[in-house]
Amino acid sequence: MIFLKIEKVRETLTKSERKLVDYLENNSHKIVNYNIMELSEKSGISAPSIIRFSKKLGYDGFIEMRIALGKLSNKWNFSDKKNDSVIEFFRSSLMNTLNFLDEKTMENVSEILKSSERIAVLGVDGSEEIAREFYVKLVSKNMNILWDSSLEILEKLVRSFNEKDSVVIFSHFGKNPKVVEMIKMLRRKKVTAIAVTKAEKNPVGTLSDINICTDNTERAFKINQVAISEAMIDYISE
Repeated sequence: MIFLKIEKVRETLTKSERKLVDYLENNSHKIVNYNIMELSEKSGISAPSIIRFSKKLGYDGFIEMRIALGKLSNKWNFSDKKNDSVIEFFRSSLMNTLNFLDEKTMENVSEILKSSERIAVLGVDGSEEIAREFYVKLVSKNMNILWDSSLEILEKLVRSFNEKDSVVIFSHFGKNPKVVEMIKMLRRKKVTAIAVTKAEKNPVGTLSDINICTDNTERAFKINQVAISEAMIDYISE
């Protein structure tokens, strides 16, 4: 996910790159419609500097970076017609979530998932679609993934899991009693549980082996979970 890539290199940024980052963070919903010369004019940064910055983030160039921004904007349904205060609200919530992220934790999660013989993915209480998209992306990487829209069916499937397997749980509130009981069962089997929940203390996050926290704001939880799922995919792909 592009903003996580930025956080990883933030300390190495030049003065002009920091200026470009400020523009990206405040105008990501607009940049998807710019060509490189338009971005250069709007941000005050030269086109060659923009290309070098794109490559510093690991992209082939500006176009690939713009595509990454476009994917994020499409997820969020941002457009110029949206009220600026709404855009700022979601941007602020996302930045809070990124501040929670720890590179060592993300690397650990990546290694766990890549070494797992089986992975189950589940989403509850509004996170079902996010879990399904995460499942589809892991399938495309030829990983052995289990997913089902029914929590009851998935719970039956993971009963055969062992210490070589892992489970990823998307749950903003982290209080679903069925999920709590399932995690307790997984702990007894020494199955690694990775949760994506809000930062505020909750049973699912507390019981899981790893809890990747998002901003507490309920209104923005889907945006933040999408960002986390994209970040996990990026780390797995490295």
